[in-house]
Amino acid sequence: MKRPRGKPLELLPQTISEIAEYIRLGGSRAGAAKHVEKDERTLRRWNEKGRKGLGGLYGELWKEVVAAEEYRNRPKTPPPRVNRQIVKTTIREEKDGAFTRTEIELTPEDYDALCQACTDVTSFKGVNGLKGTTRRPGPGDQLEAQQQSWVDHLLEVDEMDSLGNKTRTEFRPAQ
Repeated sequence: MKRPRGKPLELLPQTISEIAEYIRLGGSRAGAAKHVEKDERTLRRWNEKGRKGLGGLYGELWKEVVAAEEYRNRPKTPPPRVNRQIVKTTIREEKDGAFTRTEIELTPEDYDALCQACTDVTSFKGVNGLKGTTRRPGPGDQLEAQQQSWVDHLLEVDEMDSLGNKTRTEFRPAQ
């Protein structure tokens, strides 16, 4: 069996993977060289050999570095916009000595105005993990007649966002 001659290889498939991953995650070529404990000039020389078509591990390194830089520099997609939608709106009414919840129509504009008018806000986590807020008129809050009626009748607004998350806002009289 022949023994290998010359200096052992410094460029290994593992080194190529580490360099490419470092660049893909936002690093520079110089930073990648430091990350794999090589001199920046060494990495530049290896890339130059790959770019010129020497093949082998040098060619593989060149392809991986170029692909990683393209990935790093690609346009970033903005996070999805979350839209909220009122699903159900109810008020509590007393009929024949029993309380029931009756559905009512509430526009998004009326809902926003009522949220702005009721400044005393607390968060809660209800049954079945439903999260929400309780809003009450604070000292000095001025409600219109219709808004006061909704608050007096314990208005509940159920919302769902475009990601499927449900929340509830309860409007209660001031304490």
